[in-house]
Amino acid sequence: MEPVARGYSKILPSSVRICIKNFFNNLTTPVPLINNLLQGKFKASLKTLGRFTINTTFGFFGFFDPAKKDFHLEAEDEDLGQTLGSYGIGHGFYVVIPFLGPSSLRDGLCMFGDGYLNPIDYLDDLEQYSIHALRYLNVLSLNPGNYETLKKAALDPYDSFKIVYLQYREEKIKK
Repeated sequence: MEPVARGYSKILPSSVRICIKNFFNNLTTPVPLINNLLQGKFKASLKTLGRFTINTTFGFFGFFDPAKKDFHLEAEDEDLGQTLGSYGIGHGFYVVIPFLGPSSLRDGLCMFGDGYLNPIDYLDDLEQYSIHALRYLNVLSLNPGNYETLKKAALDPYDSFKIVYLQYREEKIKK
């Protein structure tokens, strides 16, 4: 996907790609909102709901992020894997899911649970997969070369990705 992402980034300026990222983040607000509630993070839930309201109303359906720019409300990134982790459920084994990347048994299975909260997953299959592909391509175009840089710096890429992923997820659960 890296060559496609490079071509995509040449066609669309970064400002447009950031607006697309903002729109998708706003659209998928139910995922962090419900997971904040499930973790008992009520203040974060209100903040997430406030961000959604501000960005949908004043940010042209979420294409712009006035909640962050004008109100200093940072996005809450929560998912079901973090929710279960906060209840003490461990990762299980590490796995690399084709096209999705590194994960664990817990986080991989929780993607399905989060799918029930994601409005995109209620579309027809072709539309759903096309939108997910666009979203992934857009994110990849905003972060060029991250994978290759990490891979080149690692003595054993598999172990390095595993360690980084598990540490990253543990840090997200502690927040």
